[in-house]
Order: sequence, then C-alpha cells, then structure tokens
Amino acid sequence: MYITFQTPTPGFSHPPCPGCGTTLAAIGKNGKLGCAKCYEHFQERLSSYIRRIHGPGVHSGSIPKSAGDELVIRRKLDSLRDELASAIEAQEFEACARLRDEINALSPENNQGRGTA
Repeated sequence: MYITFQTPTPGFSHPPCPGCGTTLAAIGKNGKLGCAKCYEHFQERLSSYIRRIHGPGVHSGSIPKSAGDELVIRRKLDSLRDELASAIEAQEFEACARLRDEINALSPENNQGRGTA
C-alpha cells in the first residue's frame, strides 16, 4: 500500500528525518519509513494516514467472560455518550433526554448513595 500525500503548501518543505535523512516525498513514493525516528519526526503528517490504514486504536472485539459485567457496562456507557453528543449537536432533544436517562440508569457513580437522604 502506498501513501499518497496532499500537495504541500507552496513554500512549505518538511525537513528530512534527522535519524536517517528520509524525506516526506520518499515516504509518499515508496510507502516506507526509513527508521524509528521517522515516526516521531513525521508524526503530524503521518498520524491521519496511519489511522486510516489501521483503523481506530480501540479494541472492539469480544469481551472475555473473566472481564465481568463492568467492562460491558463501561462500553455501553461510552456508546451512549457518543450517541448523546451526536444528538446534542443535531438538537434532537427527545433523543437527548432518553439517552441521558439511559446513561444515568447505567452509571455507577450516579447510583451510589441513592436511597439515603
């Protein structure tokens, strides 16, 4: 797989890697970095390409039974919070209220101390 970079801004040239001398143009041409320092040196320009190739850095596979219900609840809460953020942005207030209630029902920090006045 080859990396295709956008045309750089006129007058902008990224200096070569201090570890091996590889240039951004060379990486774009052959799709290979020259050394480990290239990752640090070109990080800003490469991170979006690496994410596009490898996907998000979050494991989304099955959950081992030994992890228990806590991990399942945490993942569900993360998903609901993402949905809530989208609903807020879209100004879908009924969906926001429903999601808020679901989050409150699952959140352990919201359930601690309830029933004591």
